Amino acid sequence: MKKSIRFIIVTAIIIAVGLLIFFLGGAKEKPSTQLGDLDKIASGIKNIVYEEEIPDFEREEISELPDELDKSDCFCIDFRHHDLSDLDLENYDLLEYATFDTGTIWPDTLPEDYDPQRIMELGENPGLGIRALHEEGIDGSGVNIAIIDSSLLLDHQEYEGRIMSYELIHNLDETAQMHGTCVTSIAVGENVGVAPGAKVYYIASTFGNYTENGAEIDISYMAESIKRVLEINEYLPEEEKIRVISISKGMDEGEKGYESVVEAIEEAKEQGVFVITCSPEVNYGFSIFGLGRDIFEDPDMIESYEPGILQQDWFEQSNGFDTDHVLMIPIDSRTYAFCTGTDAYTFQRQGGLSLTAPWLAGVYALCLQVNPDMTETEFIEAAFETGDVVSLSYNYKVYKFGTIINPEELVHSLQED
Repeated sequence: MKKSIRFIIVTAIIIAVGLLIFFLGGAKEKPSTQLGDLDKIASGIKNIVYEEEIPDFEREEISELPDELDKSDCFCIDFRHHDLSDLDLENYDLLEYATFDTGTIWPDTLPEDYDPQRIMELGENPGLGIRALHEEGIDGSGVNIAIIDSSLLLDHQEYEGRIMSYELIHNLDETAQMHGTCVTSIAVGENVGVAPGAKVYYIASTFGNYTENGAEIDISYMAESIKRVLEINEYLPEEEKIRVISISKGMDEGEKGYESVVEAIEEAKEQGVFVITCSPEVNYGFSIFGLGRDIFEDPDMIESYEPGILQQDWFEQSNGFDTDHVLMIPIDSRTYAFCTGTDAYTFQRQGGLSLTAPWLAGVYALCLQVNPDMTETEFIEAAFETGDVVSLSYNYKVYKFGTIINPEELVHSLQED
């Protein structure tokens, strides 16, 4: 064989192998950090640096039902993506605490008073009069928010088309994640969200590292992400600037990177950006706690709420909540977008505090729509002034049940003449 022909064949083989590796995914290694084009952002062009893949969420078969409730597990009785068709649930005492999704396969017979479809429909309602504000045309239109969380399923039907920017800063997720998809839908979801008219600038970040000894928290990446949002703001027109950042993570003084986050939030405050975390007491002087709701109670009625499942024991031990500094926000019995498909949803019976940040960020967006000049200080003061302080009889004692946020009264109190 002539050398020239051999060279052509060998070259063709090398190219073919290279293409095969590429199309099989060998060349698609997800970067941990990838920032977008700021000039593109300034021009109003969507800035999507990476398309996340749908995760494989196959579950092992449930052979035995849990016989007790673990309140430390936010998913309680976890039926997500499980085939329950061979299980007897008619006399299962803990069924009301089940978390399930649109991939759950139910048995032919269920208790007469348990209707998964109705439960999920009630959970779609953000609650406390939010939908009444939507009917008034107050839906966050014209407001831009930022979310810093795990990897996002970008094209879920709840918020498809409203993600203006998607960037990565120290993101270690391999696929789209449940949490980012959840909080985004709670903030701006078309059916389940507080502010479905708002647009989102999203940063996917992992607040730590994986080591041989397990996960290591490092919230300096949170600070880096906040500063990136502020940098993006420099390129946005005045009327398009991001006004609120939702971060579903609390801060502890002992965590690595704590001081850098506190400083970044203070910098944001100076620039008129409200950074809502799960521990706003650090920078803003108030705390947030979660409201619980039984599965068939009306989400709009204040009488439907009690302390969230996760916090019931703490609530009793503390003799109630400080009504001057604790704002109560719905977290239990919520339906939200799930990362297993563009039309997938989860109903989560027991929520965590991470659900408070996007919900409150959505309310802030509603207030900004009616009063663009509002500051976070005015918002916080008005939230406590217009909120509802109720007494709750719980385990044979009467407690002051914090200040339950009242979105309708709050928005109307801040509405410009």
